[in-house]
Amino acid sequence: MTKDDYPEFVSAWRSAIAIYGKDVDESTCATLFALLMSYSLDDITGALDSHLCDPDAGRFQPKPADIVRNIQRDNNAVAGYAFDQILKQLNPYATPEFDDPRAAGAVCAIGGWQALCRINNNEIERTKARFIEAYNDGVKPRANLLKGLVEIDNEERILPRKPELLERFPHPVRKITTRTNSTKEIGNG
Repeated sequence: MTKDDYPEFVSAWRSAIAIYGKDVDESTCATLFALLMSYSLDDITGALDSHLCDPDAGRFQPKPADIVRNIQRDNNAVAGYAFDQILKQLNPYATPEFDDPRAAGAVCAIGGWQALCRINNNEIERTKARFIEAYNDGVKPRANLLKGLVEIDNEERILPRKPELLERFPHPVRKITTRTNSTKEIGNG
């Protein structure tokens, strides 16, 4: 958030607290704003809504830790969905082309495209946890870790001898879609 978001933040927080029959003073609002400033206003209002609708936590007025937990849960859900979509589209021969740079960066952080294509069923949950952490951290992608076997083979065997062949016979590219229209982009806070 920016300082320009302060009035809207205070309005949202006071509206949420009013449900519990309470109000917050200006100094408390300033403290709450400072604590949650690293998140976007949309993330905070979404987390407030989630808190109010939660059958367990919603019985009590929200605290900053409740809001952060809800934001992290939402972010983890988006990252987990991206990982699941990538697993459905694994192809070690084609070079992936991601629609989400955070997903591409997370693939690089767990060892690259070829390493991801080699995981077995016993490693999926551990790899998914590492992917989610890297996705939420916003790791930057590295092109050399996002190559398919055909592109790697072309670079090693064909490119040094006959680069013009790569223009006539390009390596296969696989478009990896990890977002849906209903998935919100995270990390813009």
